[in-house]
Amino acid sequence: MVNTARRLIQSPHVFDQVVVTLSGIIVFGAYVTAYAYVSEPLSKIEPSATIGQSTVLAGWLVLVAVLFAEFAYGVRNGRPWDRALPEGYVGSLAAALAFGVAWLVDTQYWTPRRPLHPSPPDRGGGGGRHGQRPAACGSAQR
Repeated sequence: MVNTARRLIQSPHVFDQVVVTLSGIIVFGAYVTAYAYVSEPLSKIEPSATIGQSTVLAGWLVLVAVLFAEFAYGVRNGRPWDRALPEGYVGSLAAALAFGVAWLVDTQYWTPRRPLHPSPPDRGGGGGRHGQRPAACGSAQR
C-alpha cells in the first residue's frame, strides 16, 4: 500500500488529478451545505447541512494529508522546503492550513457559549438532602 501511495505522489499528473478531485469534493460539500441553509429562509435542512459539512471536512482532511505527505516526502529526499511540493502547491498547503484555522474559529464563533464556572447553588430555602438546609462552612453540626 505504501508503494502504491508513493507512486501516486511521484507522478505529477496523478498528483494533480488527486488534488483536483479532493478540491472538487470540498466544493461539492460546500454547495450542499449552502443549499441546506438557503433553500428555506430562516431555517436549515438538517440532514443536508450535516452531510455537506461532513463532506467538506473529510475532503479537507484527506487533501491536507496528501499535501503534507508529499511535502514530507520531498523534504526527506533532500529538496528545500519551498521546493518540496510540485510547482504551485506550497501555496495550496498554506491555504489548506489557513482554511483549517478559519474553520476552527468559525466553529467556535457559532458554538453556544457556556459559563466557565457553574453558577453557585441557590442558597435560598430548601436545598440539600431531603429539604434540609445546607450547613455553612466551618459551622458545627448540631
